Amino acid sequence: MSGGGTIVTDPNQIIFCTVLKMNERWHSLIRDVCECIITALEDFSINASYKAVNDVEVNGKKISGSGQIIRDGNIAIQSTLLLKQPDVRVLKNNKRKNDGLTSLIDLIGYVPELSIVKKSISKAISDKFGEDMYDSEFSEEEKAEIEKLVKMKYGFDSYTFG
Repeated sequence: MSGGGTIVTDPNQIIFCTVLKMNERWHSLIRDVCECIITALEDFSINASYKAVNDVEVNGKKISGSGQIIRDGNIAIQSTLLLKQPDVRVLKNNKRKNDGLTSLIDLIGYVPELSIVKKSISKAISDKFGEDMYDSEFSEEEKAEIEKLVKMKYGFDSYTFG
């Protein structure tokens, strides 16, 4: 699941998905997840803010975006957090370009250890929703499907840059 104008999938970001049961507040759940990202960024002395409908910004620049999909009584909210600016060639056709983005390295001068960033995000989400977050590994079947998709589709520059 991904989309939007600034989705860049590379090692310089954290991408995670929060899956929740639908409830009467479903329309505000994406904001709630963005607020969790804001809380996590406070651990790194970063003062971020929510920008409707699905972004987190620092000084008017996007550091995180989220999207959602609703299926079978559940809502899945996929979020990204930029650790470092993406490769400029990826953004050549992007409406925001680099000037509309920021990252952890831009703001604090380094990329913290990933486990620390993940723990901050997990704790904020766990506290907000009263549920424990956990890492999960891909099954062998999922790994095989991922390899197949990379070989047949996502591994080609024509897909990424076309």
